[in-house]
Parts: sequence; C-alpha cells; structure tokens
Amino acid sequence: MSDLTENILSNKLRTTLKRIRENLMSEEEAAETFDTRNKDKIPPPTLSSAVNLKKVEDLYGLAERVAAAESLVFLAEQFELLHPHLELLIPSTKRAFLQQFCSQTVSQASELRRPIYMAVAARTIDYEQVVTLMAAVKWDINEIMSQHSSYVDILLRELQVFSMRLSEVSKKVPIPKEAYDLLWEHCIKLANHSFIEGFSQAKKCTNGGRALMQLDYQQFLSKIERLTDLQPVPGKEHVESYIKAYYMLEPNLEQWIRSHR
Repeated sequence: MSDLTENILSNKLRTTLKRIRENLMSEEEAAETFDTRNKDKIPPPTLSSAVNLKKVEDLYGLAERVAAAESLVFLAEQFELLHPHLELLIPSTKRAFLQQFCSQTVSQASELRRPIYMAVAARTIDYEQVVTLMAAVKWDINEIMSQHSSYVDILLRELQVFSMRLSEVSKKVPIPKEAYDLLWEHCIKLANHSFIEGFSQAKKCTNGGRALMQLDYQQFLSKIERLTDLQPVPGKEHVESYIKAYYMLEPNLEQWIRSHR
C-alpha cells in the first residue's frame, strides 16, 4: 500500500515544493525566533492547535483540508486570470520570470489535491485488515461458489461508513466535485490494490478459487457503483486483468508478467 501513497507526488510537484522550501522558507523552527531582517523568507508553517487531524469521525480533518486545498486552487485560478494584466504592468525584461512562476509554481496548485486527499483516503479504510482477511480464504476449492467471501462485505461496510462521514463533513464545508471524485478515486484504487495484494498471497488456487475471486470482485464492483458516481470504476481493469492471468498458459503468462511489471 505504501507505494501508492508514497508515489502520489509527481516529479514536477515534488520539485516545486522543494524549490519553495529552499528559496522561501527560513530554517528557523518557530516564528518567535524568526529573523525579521531576512525579508526574502518566511517562517515555516505551523498547524493551529484548533485543528484536529486525528479524528476518524471527521475524516482526519477533511473539512480543514478541503478549505486549505480549494482556497489554494482558487487563488491560483485568480492569479491565472490576472496574468495578462500583470504582464502589462511589469517591465518586459521581467515577464519571463512571471511566465516561469506561472508555469512552474501556480500551475501545480491543483496537483496538491492528490496528496492532500490521499492522506484521508489511506487512513479512513483499514486496507491491511482486508488483506489479512483475504489470506484466510481458501482459494484451492473444487466447487464453484455461489456466495462471495465475507471480507468483501467488511470492505464495503467501511466504504459505506466513509460515504456517510463524507456527507457529514459536507454539511460543515462544501466539498467540490473535484475533491469528492478524487477522494473516491483514491479509496477505490487503494481497495483495488488490496484485492491484488490479497489474491497474490494465495499459495494454491484452483479453477473454483479463480471463480471465487471473480465473484468477490464483481460483488465489490456492483456495490461500489451505487456509492459513487465515478464511471468507469478507477483501476478495475488491473484487478480483472490479474484474475484473468490465472487462466493463461505459461508462455502467455510470462509475457503478461513482463508487461505488468
């Protein structure tokens, strides 16, 4: 799961954040010790004591995260609107710097949504528990099952609780569609990753077990489509492709493995 959360920052965004930290942030740890003579830098940001990012009921401070992320996106949009007017107000020799600032920094504001909302999606569902429950499933069965596995219901229940908490947070602060869709995209992709992780731990798998994998995932898809408006379900082709790979002959399977590294 860590690879999904750790790689959420694009290279461009990572570079932008590093540049801001090195060029604009003072090395002083507290505002009280900040040297006011250094007018080109600002003290490091600190989180208000009134903000609680640890309560699962509040989705780990989602309301505050939405206010922060969407305010930044709004400011970036306003700056883009002002860009043509600013070019007329500054010397022509400085316009290249303005263009660089817009293309390298302002343009990255909306990209911050991804890591900000991933911080919520990665913590609100116990994906590790799902993988652990999948490890207890017998995949070497001989009969074709008509009932999906219980871990699917547990995962779906957690996602239903997430949906209800999301509705409660939206009563405190409006959640834009971009943020709403991104939260669900992260949750679904993390759930899909859990399916693949759980399936990959099967020591033995028969045709009946492969059919059960398909049944479990189809049950998940049928229910998740009722919880969110995202269509198609993000990343479902990766899970379906993984299950279908069990049916491949050895030469085709080797090719599939090479192409999905």
